Amino acid sequence: MVDPHPLEELTDVQRAFLVGLTDQRVANLWAAADDWHDLRPEAKELLRNARPETLEWLERASEEDVELLRYSISFIAASRLLGKVTWFVGAALFGIAVGILTLWDRFKALVVSK
Repeated sequence: MVDPHPLEELTDVQRAFLVGLTDQRVANLWAAADDWHDLRPEAKELLRNARPETLEWLERASEEDVELLRYSISFIAASRLLGKVTWFVGAALFGIAVGILTLWDRFKALVVSK
């Protein structure tokens, strides 16, 4: 059986919360819950552990600010990749040079010994 007076058992805070729930507020809560659910785990982690100034920036950020941040992150990622490729190519060239010098040294020793 349903209690005919369920609000009588609630605390003042609980009652105020329920009384303040309009249709629009409930819709907003559902939308916020859906948005949170759709976030990637990395984004949730960022929001949970962000410093207060980061959250303040996110609140004030315009679309241009977000686009600039996105571009900057892409630029840094590309720069890091370029750095890794440069190191790889440099190491490969160094290895080739050492190999050529070693072969030259052996060839020279073979020619001089005859």
